[in-house]
Amino acid sequence: VSTDVADTIEGLMPQLIEIFAGSDDVVQFEPVAEDDIDKAEQETDYINHVFMQQNPGFIVLYSMIKDALLSKVGVCKVWWEKKEKEERETYYDQPDEALALILSKPGVEVVEHSEKDDPNAPPMQEGMEDQSRPKLHDVTIVCKTEYECARIEPVPPEEFGISRRAKCVKDATYCFHEPAGTTEADLIEQGFDPAQVRALPTYEGMGSEESDSRDTVDEGTESGGDESLNTSLRPIRVTEHYIRMDYEDDDKPSLYRVTTGGETGEILKRDDEPAVERIDMIPFAAMTPIIVTHRFTGRSIADLVMDIQRIKTALLRALLDNAYLSNLPRPEIDASHAGDTTLDDLLVWRPGAPIRTKSPGGLVWQQVPNISGNVLPAIEYQDMTREWRTGVTRQGQGIDAEALSNQSATAVQK
Repeated sequence: VSTDVADTIEGLMPQLIEIFAGSDDVVQFEPVAEDDIDKAEQETDYINHVFMQQNPGFIVLYSMIKDALLSKVGVCKVWWEKKEKEERETYYDQPDEALALILSKPGVEVVEHSEKDDPNAPPMQEGMEDQSRPKLHDVTIVCKTEYECARIEPVPPEEFGISRRAKCVKDATYCFHEPAGTTEADLIEQGFDPAQVRALPTYEGMGSEESDSRDTVDEGTESGGDESLNTSLRPIRVTEHYIRMDYEDDDKPSLYRVTTGGETGEILKRDDEPAVERIDMIPFAAMTPIIVTHRFTGRSIADLVMDIQRIKTALLRALLDNAYLSNLPRPEIDASHAGDTTLDDLLVWRPGAPIRTKSPGGLVWQQVPNISGNVLPAIEYQDMTREWRTGVTRQGQGIDAEALSNQSATAVQK
């Protein structure tokens, strides 16, 4: 199979990534007036820090762009995350003053604590009580802190769906996200009713064509593990629905997020209330490489190259078949020259093996026509057509030929 689709997309990726991630600033805010200059600089620094440092900005860009080139639309999800972080710390042989300082931190909870006499302390004088003797402490604490941050992650194309009438994410009346790999522990941590979550069936995960194509190391192969041993990590099907509806029955449709679980779409509960939350915006951003006007889904680079890949595949297979036939041509044997062992010799293909006939000249090898003179120009034409359609030329791919040549030792050291 010819690899034109993969070659074209991989040839485009370095150029596109350099545009978005080749500089220090992925995004830049422009000031409107003179007094906005400092604010714009601070906003630029902050957003770039959040995107590239607090989030895997490079992977987000790479995944979103590559999904768009291959699958028509690249999607990423943006939301404000609030969670409680727990850090477990253990200290040994701490004096009284250090222990007091450790416990003075906000949100500290003592899990384990033991004390012993300080062997380096001076001996006790007569009349002193044992409580006044210096102590050393072994203590284990848990620090709980509230953490909030803007989060962004790429969404696989098979996990996202949108209304067919939608022209953009912002104005869509319905879309959904079905995150893969959600476990029972994840849902309980998000605050959903533990009893309801534990009653949901395990998601078997019917693989899609797109997800299976990315499985290059048999990740989808059944592991054979017993889910009863660790039920907290069993996968559960969860779907987040974003829909505009008149939920409050006041003739004012608003945007809501409805979270369902299981194969039947049971609405999950949080604090004994259905997980139907009013929100301000749909938390997705999407891009398409070739815009089709008035449509959400455009065309991909794969759409432009797929027919060329099929044509080149047929041409290459024909060329290989021609080479195979040239190496193993069919013989023509005159019946009057064929002996009792002639057919047996022809059925055994060994290099240099003799073929016995009654008389010389009775065996003639058929000449297979060489079609490479016609096939290779056709393949070259298809390559030129691909370059015209996509703009990805063979001269523009790879590292610059002069980038690593004619360099002095001083330049290399710099």
